[in-house]
Amino acid sequence: MRLRILPIWAIAGKNSIRFTRAGFPAVMCVPAKKVDGEWPAALDRDFRGMALDEKIKLIEKYNDIVMKANRAIETSHVFYQEIFRTVYFASSQGAYFMEERPRINLSVNATARKGPLVQSGFNGISSAVSYECGAWI
Repeated sequence: MRLRILPIWAIAGKNSIRFTRAGFPAVMCVPAKKVDGEWPAALDRDFRGMALDEKIKLIEKYNDIVMKANRAIETSHVFYQEIFRTVYFASSQGAYFMEERPRINLSVNATARKGPLVQSGFNGISSAVSYECGAWI
Protein backbone atom coordinates (compact mmCIF):
# COMPACT_ATOMS: atom_id res chain seq x y z
CA MET A 1 0.00 0.00 0.00
CA ARG A 2 1.36 3.43 -0.94
CA LEU A 3 0.48 6.45 1.07
CA ARG A 4 0.46 9.76 -0.77
CA ILE A 5 0.79 12.95 1.26
CA LEU A 6 -0.93 15.89 -0.39
CA PRO A 7 0.42 19.40 0.23
CA ILE A 8 -1.59 21.92 2.22
CA TRP A 9 -1.64 25.58 1.15
CA ALA A 10 -2.29 28.48 3.51
CA ILE A 11 -3.33 31.80 2.03
CA ALA A 12 -3.32 34.74 4.44
CA GLY A 13 -5.89 37.47 3.93
CA LYS A 14 -6.42 40.72 5.78
CA ASN A 15 -8.47 39.17 8.63
CA SER A 16 -8.40 35.47 7.85
CA ILE A 17 -6.35 32.48 6.84
CA ARG A 18 -7.61 30.04 4.25
CA PHE A 19 -6.34 26.45 4.22
CA THR A 20 -6.83 24.18 1.28
CA ARG A 21 -5.57 20.88 -0.05
CA ALA A 22 -5.83 19.47 -3.54
CA GLY A 23 -9.22 17.82 -4.00
CA PHE A 24 -10.74 19.17 -0.77
CA PRO A 25 -12.84 22.25 -0.06
CA ALA A 26 -11.10 25.22 1.53
CA VAL A 27 -11.37 25.90 5.25
CA MET A 28 -11.48 29.53 6.37
CA CYS A 29 -10.10 30.52 9.78
CA VAL A 30 -11.14 33.92 11.04
CA PRO A 31 -10.53 35.67 14.35
CA ALA A 32 -13.08 34.69 16.97
CA LYS A 33 -14.35 36.45 20.03
CA LYS A 34 -12.07 35.87 22.99
CA VAL A 35 -13.63 33.51 25.52
CA ASP A 36 -12.57 33.71 29.14
CA GLY A 37 -14.20 31.77 31.90
CA GLU A 38 -14.14 29.12 34.53
CA TRP A 39 -16.64 26.28 34.54
CA PRO A 40 -16.62 24.23 37.74
CA ALA A 41 -18.25 20.80 37.76
CA ALA A 42 -22.01 20.87 38.25
CA LEU A 43 -22.48 17.64 40.18
CA ASP A 44 -25.74 16.67 41.87
CA ARG A 45 -23.61 14.95 44.52
CA ASP A 46 -19.83 15.30 44.52
CA PHE A 47 -18.25 11.85 44.64
CA ARG A 48 -14.92 13.26 45.83
CA GLY A 49 -16.33 13.87 49.30
CA MET A 50 -17.87 10.42 49.73
CA ALA A 51 -16.38 7.77 51.97
CA LEU A 52 -14.76 4.76 50.32
CA ASP A 53 -16.97 2.47 52.44
CA GLU A 54 -20.08 4.02 50.88
CA LYS A 55 -18.74 3.35 47.38
CA ILE A 56 -17.89 -0.24 48.26
CA LYS A 57 -21.44 -0.74 49.59
CA LEU A 58 -22.81 0.56 46.30
CA ILE A 59 -20.72 -1.96 44.34
CA GLU A 60 -21.80 -4.78 46.67
CA LYS A 61 -25.44 -3.74 46.23
CA TYR A 62 -25.21 -4.03 42.45
CA ASN A 63 -23.36 -7.32 42.71
CA ASP A 64 -26.16 -8.70 44.92
CA ILE A 65 -28.80 -7.51 42.45
CA VAL A 66 -27.02 -9.29 39.60
CA MET A 67 -26.39 -12.53 41.48
CA LYS A 68 -30.02 -12.73 42.69
CA ALA A 69 -31.55 -11.90 39.29
CA ASN A 70 -31.50 -15.52 38.12
CA ARG A 71 -30.33 -18.82 39.64
CA ALA A 72 -28.39 -19.63 36.47
CA ILE A 73 -25.98 -16.70 37.05
CA GLU A 74 -22.67 -18.08 38.26
CA THR A 75 -20.38 -15.05 38.21
CA SER A 76 -20.61 -11.31 38.06
CA HIS A 77 -18.27 -8.39 37.73
CA VAL A 78 -19.16 -4.86 38.84
CA PHE A 79 -16.83 -2.08 37.76
CA TYR A 80 -16.93 1.40 39.27
CA GLN A 81 -14.64 4.18 38.11
CA GLU A 82 -14.49 7.86 38.88
CA ILE A 83 -12.39 10.39 37.04
CA PHE A 84 -12.00 14.07 37.75
CA ARG A 85 -10.02 16.18 35.29
CA THR A 86 -9.39 19.88 35.32
CA VAL A 87 -8.60 21.29 31.88
CA TYR A 88 -6.85 24.61 31.50
CA PHE A 89 -6.46 26.45 28.21
CA ALA A 90 -4.54 29.64 27.60
CA SER A 91 -3.72 31.04 24.17
CA SER A 92 -1.01 33.39 23.08
CA GLN A 93 -3.78 35.85 22.20
CA GLY A 94 -4.94 36.13 25.80
CA ALA A 95 -7.86 33.70 25.90
CA TYR A 96 -8.16 31.58 29.04
CA PHE A 97 -10.57 29.00 30.39
CA MET A 98 -10.72 26.35 33.06
CA GLU A 99 -13.20 23.50 32.96
CA GLU A 100 -13.71 20.70 35.45
CA ARG A 101 -14.73 17.40 33.86
CA PRO A 102 -16.00 14.76 36.27
CA ARG A 103 -16.95 11.29 35.04
CA ILE A 104 -18.42 8.26 36.78
CA ASN A 105 -18.55 4.91 35.01
CA LEU A 106 -20.49 1.90 36.27
CA SER A 107 -20.70 -1.40 34.45
CA VAL A 108 -22.03 -4.83 35.32
CA ASN A 109 -21.23 -8.15 33.67
CA ALA A 110 -23.00 -11.42 34.46
CA THR A 111 -22.27 -14.94 33.25
CA ALA A 112 -24.95 -17.63 33.42
CA ARG A 113 -24.86 -21.35 32.72
CA LYS A 114 -27.65 -23.76 31.88
CA GLY A 115 -26.22 -27.16 31.11
CA PRO A 116 -23.61 -26.76 28.37
CA LEU A 117 -24.95 -23.34 27.35
CA VAL A 118 -23.00 -20.35 28.76
CA GLN A 119 -24.03 -16.76 28.18
CA SER A 120 -22.66 -13.42 29.30
CA GLY A 121 -24.48 -10.13 29.52
CA PHE A 122 -23.20 -6.63 30.03
CA ASN A 123 -24.67 -3.25 30.89
CA GLY A 124 -23.01 0.02 31.73
CA ILE A 125 -23.60 3.72 32.13
CA SER A 126 -21.56 6.87 32.48
CA SER A 127 -22.46 10.25 33.92
CA ALA A 128 -20.83 13.65 34.23
CA VAL A 129 -23.40 15.11 36.62
CA SER A 130 -24.74 12.50 39.00
CA TYR A 131 -23.42 9.96 41.45
CA GLU A 132 -26.92 8.62 41.99
CA CYS A 133 -26.94 5.57 39.76
CA GLY A 134 -29.84 3.66 41.27
CA ALA A 135 -31.96 3.99 38.13
CA TRP A 136 -29.11 3.22 35.77
CA ILE A 137 -29.30 -0.54 35.69
